[in-house]
Order: sequence, then structure tokens, then C-alpha cells
Amino acid sequence: MDLGLRAHHVGCVVESIEESLNTYRDTLGFTNISEVYHISSQKVKVCFVEVAPGNYLELVEPLDKESAVGKLLKKRQSYYHMGYFVNDFERSLANLEEKGLRIITSFVSEAFNNKRCAFLFTEELHMIELIEND
Repeated sequence: MDLGLRAHHVGCVVESIEESLNTYRDTLGFTNISEVYHISSQKVKVCFVEVAPGNYLELVEPLDKESAVGKLLKKRQSYYHMGYFVNDFERSLANLEEKGLRIITSFVSEAFNNKRCAFLFTEELHMIELIEND
């Protein structure tokens, strides 16, 4: 069954979005960069850098060093999830849960115009994010 997953971004934890932009914008030359969004429910700030047409690196800066993302940073674990747009959020979430993926959290994201999002773990403990598409 085709879930209609459309790759959007790879999430990467950083200590500072501004410092990381020095690398991606000033050193590597990527110029299509989003505004910085505060995702209050996740205690993070995020920014998207387009690294290829339609493909983004999400820079994720924890606002709380004791949050889940803050703990990843302490472990020096930076790449941590792949984000996908889905057309039928509820159906995709239920289908993946039936296939054995574990839902970690669901939330509304300011970075995606208050669309619903969910983080899930695969059996290999790879994290994916589903993002409600228009």
C-alpha cells in the first residue's frame, strides 16, 4: 500500500541555528533559508535550509537543555529524523501504527502553519516525522 509519503527534510540538532547558518549559508552557499520558527510544544527553534530542490535540512536548536532534543545534543547525536508530508494524516498514522511503528508524540507545528505532525519510531529505532499536507 502506498502511504503517499513525500520526503521533505532531515532533522539535525544544533547548538545554535545562527552559528550553523554560517556554515550552510556563508561557507556552502545555500541561500533558500526559512525564517526561524519557535515550536513551543517541542521546546525548540527550527529553520529549514534548502539543500536541493524541494529537499531541506531542518536545523533544530533546543530551548531546554533537558528536553529530548537537548539530551540528543549532549550525546553529540545530531542527525535524528526524516520528515515526510502525507495527504491523509490520520490514515497514514494509523496505517504505520498497524505496521508496528510506535507513535512517540503528536503536536501542532508553527513551522508548518499549525498543521498536525507526529514523531514515530521504526523497529530499528529510526525516527520519522509525519507532517499533515494541505
